[in-house]
Amino acid sequence: MSRNLYNHLRVILTLRHVNLPHWDTLRRMRSRMRSMLKMDPSENQSVLLNKTFALNLQSIVGNELANPTVVRHLEFYPHDPHGKDVFALYQSKKWREELGPNSRVQMVPSEGKHFYTYEPVGLKDPQAPIVGPIFFYKYQNTLFSKCIKPKAGLRANAPAGSRQFDLHLPSIIPWFHSDLIEIPVAQFQKTYSELTTYYGDSYVELCGNRFIACGSGLQRVDIPIPNPWRVRAGGKIIRHVPVTLYADDTSGNKSKRWNKHVTYCLTLSGLPPQLTNMEYNCHFISTSNQAGPLEIGEPIIAEINKLSQEGCIAYDASLEEEVLMVVLPLCFLADSPMAAEVTNTPNPGSSNNPCQVCHLKCPQGEVRSTLSYIQAFFGIPHLPEPHHWSETQTRPEELWISSQTDTVKEQERKLQLYGLRDRISLELAERKRDNHEERLRIIQIEDQIPHRKKNPWLKLLSFDGTKDTPVEVLHVILLGPVKYLWRDFMGRITPSQLPQLEACWRAFNTDGLNIPPIQPRYMIAHWKSFVGKEFRVVLQAAPFVMFPFMDTDLKLIWSALCALGSYVFQTCIKDMDTYIRELKNHLQHFEFHLVKMSGRWANKPKIHMIMHLEESIRRFGPASLSATEEFESFNGIVRENSIHSNRLSPGRDIAIAFCDAKIMRLLMSGARLYNHETKRYFKSSPQVTELFKNNPLIQNSMGYQQERMTSFSMDTGGLNLQLQIYQKCSDNTTLIVKS
Repeated sequence: MSRNLYNHLRVILTLRHVNLPHWDTLRRMRSRMRSMLKMDPSENQSVLLNKTFALNLQSIVGNELANPTVVRHLEFYPHDPHGKDVFALYQSKKWREELGPNSRVQMVPSEGKHFYTYEPVGLKDPQAPIVGPIFFYKYQNTLFSKCIKPKAGLRANAPAGSRQFDLHLPSIIPWFHSDLIEIPVAQFQKTYSELTTYYGDSYVELCGNRFIACGSGLQRVDIPIPNPWRVRAGGKIIRHVPVTLYADDTSGNKSKRWNKHVTYCLTLSGLPPQLTNMEYNCHFISTSNQAGPLEIGEPIIAEINKLSQEGCIAYDASLEEEVLMVVLPLCFLADSPMAAEVTNTPNPGSSNNPCQVCHLKCPQGEVRSTLSYIQAFFGIPHLPEPHHWSETQTRPEELWISSQTDTVKEQERKLQLYGLRDRISLELAERKRDNHEERLRIIQIEDQIPHRKKNPWLKLLSFDGTKDTPVEVLHVILLGPVKYLWRDFMGRITPSQLPQLEACWRAFNTDGLNIPPIQPRYMIAHWKSFVGKEFRVVLQAAPFVMFPFMDTDLKLIWSALCALGSYVFQTCIKDMDTYIRELKNHLQHFEFHLVKMSGRWANKPKIHMIMHLEESIRRFGPASLSATEEFESFNGIVRENSIHSNRLSPGRDIAIAFCDAKIMRLLMSGARLYNHETKRYFKSSPQVTELFKNNPLIQNSMGYQQERMTSFSMDTGGLNLQLQIYQKCSDNTTLIVKS
């Protein structure tokens, strides 16, 4: 709300003898609250000398644990659905199987004791061997652990007569290692310190307080016992909180004039998808109309790395006690250009290396029309060699040296050869060549803080840019083939057919599709200006509205696209193996008809990106979990706050506005907050929380939907509600089969 609007309301309410505080009083009160809670935005200066302002991630995520409205729905352990009924990010393969030993879930509480990974554990069965937990996860809401039985051997240099021994583990223990045993955590009985030998000696002291990891041709590594995370936790429960990061550019104006703001947001990956789609659970981090996404991301990445390596103290409202909170990135969502910038790959729209996942080479001229290129583009018989994140992390140093020693032409040749483009390094190299003062500053950076001359995302722990930027279906599907084919279709419509097409749109019944009524005139008059929501309608309505105007070949293409869409937009996968097999069949069917129409579709990088959809779904679950619609709608809130900025420092003003809104949200929700002045926890009175619970208007103003928080179920529907599979019958009629 602007100052002028507030003053107008204050005058009106004064006439009714309702006295509101002065605007300056509100500002002072808000400033004091931010200071008391230590929630003021932090100011940072990027390596390119742009100022950025960011909210504290420790505060954002920690306060969500203190919020009883959120924490009761939050999962802190990955789930193993065994490929059945996959619908949430907490069932993702990455969280469950692919995090490193220091990044995965470290501990579970059971019967008042804390059990950690890579520590010996005694089971309740007296005949059972001592095991070492490697993975913790949930199966059917029961905590399990994948454990390994360490191999004991006499210590070579042990004194004569001593009972000392060594415990050996494999150097690499993947999820499907043949020696792993699945054991319910309820069967755990003794922690490492309670284990004794037959003679009463301490088990871990005799083994040297360590495991020895060796094998696989790797150097021997000593794994300390106890787990270092036990020492860091200091007796507290550890809460493992992965987050989904998002970045996008949006306009700071409501007018047509573009005023670019790059914004970072996050959601908690442990929440069910019905709740992450609410604006209430979408959290602003930072924005700037001057700095680029890599500059804004630098302090954010540094803080995430610290939280993932050291953790921090937070208050858990579900346990009513302090915990050690560990935060790490699960995935990064963005449109194609933003994802390319983060992963050091060129902009796919105008590049010879348009794919951030594989080494697809796009030649120029007639070579692009060759059969070999089209086969590589469509993955026939297989996709090109994948990018390796380790290579992406090491190549920039070589390219930086090249920028200092080689000619510009030679540097560009290497950039095209490797298919990499670090925007920070390139900008610094250009400034170093063109400006003497900048040259001196950059030389100092090289000597003192060399890591800052490269993309900060390369240093983000537990993040693989080639795998953790999943295919985003809004931009890749709806704004890809659906948009291309829609424009191709409308380009074929003659002026005399437009009234009939408008009548078809008018006759289309949207009941059961969970979309607002269609505006026929708008669909005809503004078909070149559609956005995602209109293309979503087009994909669902195509067989009923557009088929009468198509020839047989176009009907086949659109039938294949609609069938593919019904699988891509499913929100729950009943059986992963069956789903992937059928998805690949529909994808190949669509590819066949698309190439049959024209080989020039190989000029569209988004068509190729669909080929990587299978990998994303296997790693993270249904493609709808990687959709960015909720973040796109959140951009409107950023824009609203930008409008009320004084324009001197919009990034700071917007961050402060979100801080104030977040404090109000936490107080209304009954979160237990820490007062840094009195060094005590406090929460708002029951009258305040009751006002929030019983007032839908206040709830809606905060993006809160009560019905989703109190009762949610897995939505097994497809695109919105009902997309249908269209199969061509032998008699050239269209068979409609509900998915």
